Amino acid sequence: MFFFPWILGTQIGCIACSKIADEPIGIDTADSGYFDTGSPDTDDTDDTNDTNDTTDTNDTDTSDTQDTNDTNPNDTGGPVQQDGPVFYFEDEIQVGGTNMWSNLWAKNNGFFFSTMQNEQVAFRTFNMDLEPTSPLVLVTDTSDFPPGVQMSDHEMLRLNNALYFVASGFGDEDLVIIKTDLQGNRLENYTIQNQGDNGPACNDPHLLLVDEEICVRWGTSGTNKSIQCFDEQLSPITQSFEILMADPIPQLGYSVQVDNEIWSFTGDAPQRDLIISKYDVNWRPLNPFTEIILESENSDWNWFPGGVAYHEQYEMWFVVFTHMEDEEEANFDSVVKLAAFDDDFDLLDIKILSGPGYTRPNLALINNEVVVSYDNGNLVWLEKWSIEPVQ
Repeated sequence: MFFFPWILGTQIGCIACSKIADEPIGIDTADSGYFDTGSPDTDDTDDTNDTNDTTDTNDTDTSDTQDTNDTNPNDTGGPVQQDGPVFYFEDEIQVGGTNMWSNLWAKNNGFFFSTMQNEQVAFRTFNMDLEPTSPLVLVTDTSDFPPGVQMSDHEMLRLNNALYFVASGFGDEDLVIIKTDLQGNRLENYTIQNQGDNGPACNDPHLLLVDEEICVRWGTSGTNKSIQCFDEQLSPITQSFEILMADPIPQLGYSVQVDNEIWSFTGDAPQRDLIISKYDVNWRPLNPFTEIILESENSDWNWFPGGVAYHEQYEMWFVVFTHMEDEEEANFDSVVKLAAFDDDFDLLDIKILSGPGYTRPNLALINNEVVVSYDNGNLVWLEKWSIEPVQ
């Protein structure tokens, strides 16, 4: 079956949440269990004692990417890409012991990396050499959803010395938010929606900070979305409320506060153009409501901008998203692209990161490097690119 991106709100389970097939022969995905660090890390330091459950490509020769006949199972097989003018390839690894829905958040000398594993949400830390620096820590458990309901997808953010995770379940009726310390010890949790609420579908939630409030946006593609905001202890600041937009907006994307506005990066209604829909900090749609930042050419698909970051010194935006040609299938043909824009969203550079069939991209901007994650429902990759200002 062919899944058009604009109907992924109802079909995302087929692409993002399906049962995982057996691992391909020759791929090392060791250490799939969960381990707690057992000790606090309040100063955000790194534990380098566990580096065994990530499969490195062991290939830092970037000229190797120019060989389209390379059958190395650790190579995503992406098209040949020249470095510059903004992005310069540094390294990539395949992350073992995980399969999909990764998220990234910058930390001192590295980043937090959350993922779906064994049908639960877990995370660990990495350094900037793309080496794991902590054991894998379980965030959710089977008691977070009703019996028989499995985790579907999630988002993560950090505020001060805590991490926040919002997770939805298969069936799109269950939505929870969880607070942990930086080592993954659970501190608070709150059920935003469950099956008895008869609320809107809650797949692909957005999680963002709005004036230091933790806000969740959810809902299927269309003109209606739901919002709820919390303080740092996950006490509700608002009850969930619905917003009505002037144009239909997909659920897949990334939202962030920019000055006194909220910007949601998504595809347009048919997922052909990449757009920003804009709101005030109370989630009232602004006028003009949308801005196109990347137009479709020849009816190709630009969709799922899952990671966005802004470099203040370079005055550049970085967006990672998925792309297909017209009439291609998301399950098999979508590729991950990384784009750089100036302050006016003029395109400065764009790179193809993956071979076909990859989606769910995310990114973290750490000093002058961008780390990107993406997966094909079975294999998760991390890539690191250094960035330079355009001369």
